[in-house]
Amino acid sequence: MNLTQMPWPLLAAAEWSILVPGLCLGIALLAGAWIILLVQRWRRRSRSETLSASEQLAHFRSLYEQGAISEEEFNRLRALLGGELRRSLKVPPRNQATDDVQQKPASPRNEQGPNDGIRPV
Repeated sequence: MNLTQMPWPLLAAAEWSILVPGLCLGIALLAGAWIILLVQRWRRRSRSETLSASEQLAHFRSLYEQGAISEEEFNRLRALLGGELRRSLKVPPRNQATDDVQQKPASPRNEQGPNDGIRPV
């Protein structure tokens, strides 16, 4: 058989009619997957950058319990984040003078201990 007698042009046309739409579909699927990946990365990044004060405080508490930060560092962070929590919850700031009054015993009976019927000697 001679090459001019073989139906190469018809065979090539038949292959391209299947191959071109297949390639277009494959490229479209890859582009869609790439766009989904970019959106997922963007959502994770934006979510991790905007941690609330309570989430940050919980994270620092776990670091303190693990021993990664000292008690002094944790107390400093807790004071800072506590102020942010109060502002976000619209709680008035703590007043040291009123806290001292509230912590003092209300009556001398509290200094004697619980009223369980037993008196100290």
